Amino acid sequence: MLATLADTAGAYLLYRSLPPDRRMTSIEFKLNFLRPAVADAGELHARARIVKQGRQVTLCDIEVAQGGELVAKGLFLAWYDMPLIAKAPGSFTAGMVSPPGHMQNEKTPRSSTVCDR
Repeated sequence: MLATLADTAGAYLLYRSLPPDRRMTSIEFKLNFLRPAVADAGELHARARIVKQGRQVTLCDIEVAQGGELVAKGLFLAWYDMPLIAKAPGSFTAGMVSPPGHMQNEKTPRSSTVCDR
């Protein structure tokens, strides 16, 4: 559950600025568990921030806390595909395209993550 929350925080941080003609996926994720998270200790909150952003790969730092105490800390690496770009009629640069309408209306996070820039 902690890993899912941390991964979601990193993904939504990056997804907010993702152009509609690009997609992303996590390619590496490391999470260190620092203390147990327990059911009666309060809500879990994840915070993500960008460490380094490139054209195709972005590194995020992620912290998961419960009751003001850090319970997990990790790094999230995401890869962006390149948009399909027309060079001439019938000729295209290599790349991938999201299907029409793919996730374009899902700009609002549906989890309790906090995304900082």
